[in-house]
Amino acid sequence: MNGLYIERRTMHEGSLSRDLAYHLFTRQLPGKIVVIADKPIIMLSVVSKQWQRVIRVAQRERASTLKALRIQELTRSLTHMQRLHMQIHAHNQPNETEGSVIFMGISDALQHPPDCKTLYITGRVDDETFAQLTQHMPTGALVVTY
Repeated sequence: MNGLYIERRTMHEGSLSRDLAYHLFTRQLPGKIVVIADKPIIMLSVVSKQWQRVIRVAQRERASTLKALRIQELTRSLTHMQRLHMQIHAHNQPNETEGSVIFMGISDALQHPPDCKTLYITGRVDDETFAQLTQHMPTGALVVTY
């Protein structure tokens, strides 16, 4: 599997968008992130809304802490979180930034296999499709499947 890390997540409670947003919090720094979904525009909308909730939770934590080091950590994290750019994959934007989350459909992903540090696959794919989707990912990248 090209030295990739594979994480299989199952939904026991809550929504996919909430779980994905909270997982994004842990993966926002390593590099570009791609989310493959059946309906990428809808997924972008709901994940973005959940992302704003994650930001508000971090802001509340920052406001309630008295530890100076923790305040600095949260300030840096919040700055990065607020700069994270979520967008739909567009063929005319080949130079997507490192601090971005790209949402795309499975057909787009097969035509333009993602080159990213983290890949979320929110639908079912067979082994051959999975191999095609992950062929351009660097060694040590993470693939999260739902």
